[in-house]
Amino acid sequence: DLQLPVKLPSAASALPMTIDPEVMIINVADDGRYFVEGEYLNVEQLQSKITQAVSDNPINQTVVIRSDRQVPYQSIVSVLDVCHA
Repeated sequence: DLQLPVKLPSAASALPMTIDPEVMIINVADDGRYFVEGEYLNVEQLQSKITQAVSDNPINQTVVIRSDRQVPYQSIVSVLDVCHA
């Protein structure tokens, strides 16, 4: 699974994440672009991918959002809006 390298903000009490097969990881690059499963997506493509993932796994689909510490917060809010929809 390809991942986009991002410089994550640090946290004093961070614990390692356990990745399940039902987890979709959305990386937000420092320029605000979204990177999922090896490809860059715009907001509409991201919405489609999340909709399909929830359709395939309606009960246990989890989304993990990772972002570079330099990402404008609006890019994160946009992802949260798509996930909420």
